[in-house]
Amino acid sequence: MVAYSFKGRFVPLIERRKKTQTMRAIGKKRHVRKGELFTMSTGDRFHPVKFGAARAIIVAPVTLDFEGRHAFWVQQREQAADVQIDIEGPQLDVFAQSDGFEDWADLESFFRQTYAGAPAWSGIRIFWGDTFASLTPAGASTHG
Repeated sequence: MVAYSFKGRFVPLIERRKKTQTMRAIGKKRHVRKGELFTMSTGDRFHPVKFGAARAIIVAPVTLDFEGRHAFWVQQREQAADVQIDIEGPQLDVFAQSDGFEDWADLESFFRQTYAGAPAWSGIRIFWGDTFASLTPAGASTHG
């Protein structure tokens, strides 16, 4: 099963269902596929703490254009041609909030710091919506 690790700041947002997606760079490891279950953890890679699981509803290539204040991903459809979903203006804040950020400026700051100030970023968008299920016993905490 595919597993994703999240920074501690995002765990409470995931648990409260405020963060319903993640964006990841494309690398050597296989990403979750649409319909598959994946686990979520926090902490360092040598001592991960699993806190939840979810099912991938949308898995699609995504591009964030910080210079043009624009984001888009390709929605793959089974019976018809793929469709590009464009996000601009006020919808950028809504998109950023579903990824656990205050707004587009917060998302942009995080990505520019993480990826050396690049004017754009491309990767994969994994949306799980309301499928999150906690693996933490009631009352236990996975974050400080």
